Amino acid sequence: MLQERLAEAARVAVHFNYINICNQILNFLQRIRQTTQKTYIWMEYSKAELLVKVSGNNIDPKTGVRLNMNQIRQQEIERRIEALEIVEKTMNTNRRLNDPDLIYEGAVLTWNLGLPFINEMLKDYVYEPFLAVCDLLEEIQSTDHALRVRLHLELAKIDLKENLKKKAEEHVSRALRLDYSVPLDSLSRAPLKGDNPADY
Repeated sequence: MLQERLAEAARVAVHFNYINICNQILNFLQRIRQTTQKTYIWMEYSKAELLVKVSGNNIDPKTGVRLNMNQIRQQEIERRIEALEIVEKTMNTNRRLNDPDLIYEGAVLTWNLGLPFINEMLKDYVYEPFLAVCDLLEEIQSTDHALRVRLHLELAKIDLKENLKKKAEEHVSRALRLDYSVPLDSLSRAPLKGDNPADY
């Protein structure tokens, strides 16, 4: 359908930082009375990514005073949290539609949005989105094992921090069941003498 192609085009536009083009497409699609589920999902992905790619208002609407660096940083965090919430909600629609390409796109977007929160005191915001993505990638039997392993390991770290050892063990176990070795010919350097190829 044309609307689905347009929604995909918006994703391509935001990916290459053509923000104005993406906004124009989204504005057009939002005027359509009834969009398909696929169109809706592509649109929500783009909206979420725009929240982190486009800066918020640098002026406090209540006081009219310019925000300081701490306030701008807090605004960026809030916008990223909102973006994660949008994608997490959209992934529930994905489960019903069961389109592997859309699920994988959402999984990569979730990982990229959550990545800045991994090394901060904000891990709680990524736990539920990462968990939902892990389950969906398993359901579609995604071959991107490296992404799946990273998600499981981050979830295990959060569980350990909360002293939930059983849950952490389960995520580590699920990660170990995946083959995430790297083909030798894709290494940036040749293996050193004495290296075990099985380590790659």
